[in-house]
Amino acid sequence: MPDLLVEVGCEELPSSACREIVEQAPALFASSLTALGLDAPDRLEVAVAPRRFALVAQGVPEGIAPSSRRVSRAGCSSASRSSIPG
Repeated sequence: MPDLLVEVGCEELPSSACREIVEQAPALFASSLTALGLDAPDRLEVAVAPRRFALVAQGVPEGIAPSSRRVSRAGCSSASRSSIPG
């Protein structure tokens, strides 16, 4: 099974936020994979630096069955959508 790297760049993180990422990210990442219909990874590592954090998931499934979902913007009326060029 393949590995998956997710890296997020951000503004300078205070040390308290870094601790929260280390504590919360593994469960949030695993629940996100489950919501997509994927099994939790065999192993998950979290790395945190002041301007980025990364999750390395080892042993994720190679794919999921094709699906689609519709996402709409909240608060966007049909009148404002029609005035957007393109």
